[in-house]
Amino acid sequence: MRAHDAQGHGGMVGAIMALAATALLLVGCATVRDGPIVTFPPSTFGSGAVTDASTAAQREVDRALGTIGLFSVVPRVPYRPAEAPRFAAAPRTVLEVSVPDVGASEHISIYEFPDAQTAAVAAREQAAYVASPVGRVQFPTGTDFTIRQLGSTILLYTFLPQAGLGRSNEIAEVLRGLGTVIEVPR
Repeated sequence: MRAHDAQGHGGMVGAIMALAATALLLVGCATVRDGPIVTFPPSTFGSGAVTDASTAAQREVDRALGTIGLFSVVPRVPYRPAEAPRFAAAPRTVLEVSVPDVGASEHISIYEFPDAQTAAVAAREQAAYVASPVGRVQFPTGTDFTIRQLGSTILLYTFLPQAGLGRSNEIAEVLRGLGTVIEVPR
C-alpha cells in the first residue's frame, strides 16, 4: 500500500508543479509593457495614408534609378523589412525595382513622418536598431543598409553586397545621392 501512496503523492506533486508553471506562463504573458507593441502582418505592402511627401520621395527615387536604366513598380510580392517601433508605426510605401539581367528584384521602403525632425529621430532609431543584436539577426550577415532622409520621409534599402545580384551596388549608390545620409553604427 505504501508504494501506491508514494506514486499517488508523486503524481499530485507533478500536477501541482505543472499548474504552477502554467500560472507563471500566464502571468508572464500578461505583464504590462511601456506603451503598446506595434506589429503588422508581414504581408502588407504599405501602411497608413501617405501624402505628397511620399509621392515626391518616390519621384526622386525613380529619377535616380532612371540614371542607371532601372525603374520601380508596385510590388508583386509582399515585403516588409525588420523595423524599429517608429518605422513599424509609420505610413509607408514599398517600391520594387526589377533587375532584369539577373531575374531578381530589390525593394525600397519609404516611410513618412509628420515633419523632418520626427523623421530624423525615427531614422536614427532604425539605424541603431539594425546595428543592434536584435535587429542585426533579422538580416543576413553582411547586409548593407542605405538609410536616407528626404524632408519628412526616410528611405530604407537593404542588400547583400556579396550576393552578386548584379545591380544592388549601383542601386545603393544612386540612392546615396539622395537627401541626407543616416549612418548605421558599426
